[in-house]
Amino acid sequence: MEFQDQEDYNNQQEDNYVEIYSRRAIFWFSLIFTPIFGGIMMMLNLRWSGYKTPAWIVLLFSFAYYLLENLLLKSYLPSVVDFQKVTPQNATTLLGIMLAANLIGALVLIFYFYRKYFPEKDYYPRSIAGPLLVAFLLFILQLFLVGGAGR
Repeated sequence: MEFQDQEDYNNQQEDNYVEIYSRRAIFWFSLIFTPIFGGIMMMLNLRWSGYKTPAWIVLLFSFAYYLLENLLLKSYLPSVVDFQKVTPQNATTLLGIMLAANLIGALVLIFYFYRKYFPEKDYYPRSIAGPLLVAFLLFILQLFLVGGAGR
């Protein structure tokens, strides 16, 4: 009888765990792509864990941050980078500014939201294959739509 109770307890424990994207995955996706990408991953973590309202707050933050970032960069960048004359220095400056802006968004996501809702490291990490596939498909789509592939 005791063996059966232990087996039932182990089955319940296995049913209660949730796989979520790790803090590191959210950080790097936010930094390399945009805080929207990391925000969507964080929103999915929250929804899978049963936090419905905070999930929408994280998504709203991600979109608001992205819009504010673009507004500030579009008003600030023309005074720093000459878009008419593309040089390696201009490209490096632009990349540095964009990475710094993404870094701030990524840090807010992991140090505020992630710590608030997942303070302990007792979760099962979820594979990042899905987000990588989405990122790759978006990159290919961007090449065809914006880059004019095939011209």
